[in-house]
Amino acid sequence: MLSRFFSLLVLLIGFNTSYGAENKLKQPITIVTQEWAPYNFTLENGTIGGTATQIVVAALKEMGVEYKISMYPWARAQLMVKNGEADAFYAASANAERAEYAVMSEVIADQNWYWFLAKDSTLDPNSPDFIKNNNVGALLGSNMLKYLEENKYQVGSKPSSMKAFIQVLQANRSSALLANSAVVDEYLAREKISPNQFRRVLYKSMPLGIFFSKRFTAVHPWFLADFNLKIIKLRN
Repeated sequence: MLSRFFSLLVLLIGFNTSYGAENKLKQPITIVTQEWAPYNFTLENGTIGGTATQIVVAALKEMGVEYKISMYPWARAQLMVKNGEADAFYAASANAERAEYAVMSEVIADQNWYWFLAKDSTLDPNSPDFIKNNNVGALLGSNMLKYLEENKYQVGSKPSSMKAFIQVLQANRSSALLANSAVVDEYLAREKISPNQFRRVLYKSMPLGIFFSKRFTAVHPWFLADFNLKIIKLRN
C-alpha cells in the first residue's frame, strides 16, 4: 500500500514538473509598438511607458515571462508580426485583417473614436449622407483608416503623424478626421494647442488589446489564456 502511495506521489511530481517545463518560453517575447501617447511612448530614460504598456508589462512580470518591447512605425510594427519577425504588437483594436494572422488579448485599455472637424463646421459626420459627400481621413496604418476604406468613405487624407493630423485640420483640408480622442488630447496638451479650435463628435467605442501572432500561440497554446487571466485581474 505504501509503495503504491509513493508511486502515485512520484507520478504527480513528474506531471507537475513536466507541466511547468512546458509553460516556459525558451526566449523573450518580442513585442512591437508605436509612439502613441498616452498608451505607449518613450520615457526620458529610453524605456517605454504609457497606460497600455504598464498593464502589458505587469501581466508579463506576474507570469515570469521575459520580454523585449521596441518602437517602430505602426504599419511596419504590424507587418513584423504578420511576417514572423515579432511575436506581438499593441495597443490595437480588432479588425478582419489583423484577425487573419493574430489573436487579440483581453482589453488592456479603453478607446473612443471621435470625428474631429473645424470649429465652425456644421456637418453631421454620423449622418448617412456624410459618407458619400465628404472627404475624410485618419492616421496612416490605423484601424480607423482601414475602417473608413472598408466602409466606402471618401478617404483623401492619410496623415503619418499627429503633427500632420493637426495640420490637416488647421488647414481645413478634410471635412473630418477620425481618431482616438485620448491620443489627440495628449498631443494637443503637449504642444500647447487649444482643443477649442476643433469640434468633435463621438463615433464609437473600440477597446484596445495586444495582438499575439498565430504562430506564437500555436507554439505556446497555454500562453494566451494565462496572460488574459492576469489582464482581467489587473484591470479589476
